Amino acid sequence: MDRLLELLPLLIPLILIQIGLAVYALIVLHRAKRVRGDSKLLWALVIIFINLFGPVIFLFLGRLDDATGSEDE
Repeated sequence: MDRLLELLPLLIPLILIQIGLAVYALIVLHRAKRVRGDSKLLWALVIIFINLFGPVIFLFLGRLDDATGSEDE
């Protein structure tokens, strides 16, 4: 228990970063018109269950650039 209390100041920022990244990635996923693989549900599971790396993977690999294929603008 004492070891956990020693590590707590280091763990709290990591936990906050993880939660913040996950929330941001889920918001981006919700707003995205298209995602790589066409499965928003699969990306949501990746974001939620692959801690810390899931949101990063989605933000770098999962999003499709809307500016490249959009002629509506």
